[in-house]
Amino acid sequence: MLKYLQGKDAATLERHVGYHNGRLSQGFQIYALAAGEVLLPEDFELGASTRWSGGTITSEDGGAVLATNIGELLEARGQNIGALKAKVASFFATGGGNRPAKVLARWRHEPWMRYPDARVLDGLSRSGVPQFKLLRSRRFVCVGP
Repeated sequence: MLKYLQGKDAATLERHVGYHNGRLSQGFQIYALAAGEVLLPEDFELGASTRWSGGTITSEDGGAVLATNIGELLEARGQNIGALKAKVASFFATGGGNRPAKVLARWRHEPWMRYPDARVLDGLSRSGVPQFKLLRSRRFVCVGP
């Protein structure tokens, strides 16, 4: 979401989003869902957060794999995924900082780079930026670095 990305410097974004240390040092852009575009629940999948690299959800100590995606974990906990996605879509529709957004690095991913689990807030807490997988094309606009 845009409010978690906009106005942050490269090093902070690397920690928040889980980019390899220094990856954004050569520049980046932030894209947000364009005004007038609407995401419906069927347009995206829930993607957990950047606190888990690649969407694989592990125990707090990073050892045990709890789920390979957030839907699997939520369903196991008795959650209604369709209702959750409808709630998220309504939240996105409020606009402003709640719009879906993406950080794009100018430096392409290199095989030796890691996607570390994000460490946000105080630099120690394991709580990341919400992620979503877009299933249908929508127009996004550059809102700056």
